[in-house]
Amino acid sequence: MGWCFGRIRAVIRFGCGFGVAAILGTLLVGTARAEPEEENPDDAPSATRPATQPAKPVTQTDIDAIIEKAGKTPPEWWNSVKLNYPATLDLTWPTPPRGTPWNPNKYINQYYISVINPKPALHQQGCKLMQQILTVNKNNSNTQARAMQMLGRIYGIYLGDYARGAFWYRKADRAGAMNAQDVANLGYYYWKLGSKAMALEELTNAPACGQAVRVLGSMGELDAAMTIAAQVIDGYPEDGYLSAGDAYRINGQYKEAIEWYQKLLAIRPPDPTKPGRLQRYQDRARASVQAIQMFQKIDLARTPDGTYFADSIGYRGPVRVAVVVKSGRIEQVRIVQTKEDWPLNALVVMPAQIIDKQSVKGVDTVSSATFTAEAVLNATGKALGGAVK
Repeated sequence: MGWCFGRIRAVIRFGCGFGVAAILGTLLVGTARAEPEEENPDDAPSATRPATQPAKPVTQTDIDAIIEKAGKTPPEWWNSVKLNYPATLDLTWPTPPRGTPWNPNKYINQYYISVINPKPALHQQGCKLMQQILTVNKNNSNTQARAMQMLGRIYGIYLGDYARGAFWYRKADRAGAMNAQDVANLGYYYWKLGSKAMALEELTNAPACGQAVRVLGSMGELDAAMTIAAQVIDGYPEDGYLSAGDAYRINGQYKEAIEWYQKLLAIRPPDPTKPGRLQRYQDRARASVQAIQMFQKIDLARTPDGTYFADSIGYRGPVRVAVVVKSGRIEQVRIVQTKEDWPLNALVVMPAQIIDKQSVKGVDTVSSATFTAEAVLNATGKALGGAVK
């Protein structure tokens, strides 16, 4: 039988994206949290990704078969990657006691943050580690569920292997380890595998979150995206307004995007001395407004050959890029300064997408760490917009 879309979610929650603070929670527990996450481990895949859409429509039966076959066979790289991790790492995946010093040589979540995520070359190794955790904890259903959840993220988001990502997400869902971000990611995987119908079914029946809004926006389903955005705004207005703006921006509807960003910028913090999360979201909205204004000035035919620099706000601070233009083409987008550390797929995938499209318009920021992806895109747009004669 095909995948059952009418299932009741084990976890109902708002929120999307995986920042360092958020991933600590989702790595430690697979249950609901009170606040939405901010960053995706989006969370980093290799620069090479599968084709976005097959040439012919595929049925749910086709997709189910692709997912099952991929999930039950090792990827091509499997035998060439060695399983390597500190002997002191506790594979039972305990929760660090509050106040415990940071110790990536013992705690799995900290090992991923400090060692695996910043190095795309280690992402396949991190995948093998999760498989090892499944083996070691075969009698611990909670730890197994968390490992399945992470495998769904690593394969799909880090490595761009959407079929294996979907396979493990499905197993995690049956084990009760999915959160709203994961559900939105699964819908994204279905879309990338070629089934918009499966993606829509997943996303419109999922817990409302900003990532679902962005995925629907990237699919061109703005009406559905705005329906979910309204639900997110009821609980987390900063996330809802930002994701609504992002959805319109992805579709090149910049006037509408700016209107939604401005709604976010109009929110007053409850305590002006502690803006915290709201300020981070407003910084993103402000940077996007500034970038959009520059996007509309870009004209590669009127851009002299040269290297142009600009920066925009990321999760940890400014992300600075160098954009090389030659003979009316974007030849290179290079990251020259960043403090980003979670995860770094955006620093690889975003420049590749921009060069491939020869534009900052219509570039997909959904499959990368959202904060960082937006920073790369915004900085590139600012560099090119300011370079026109």
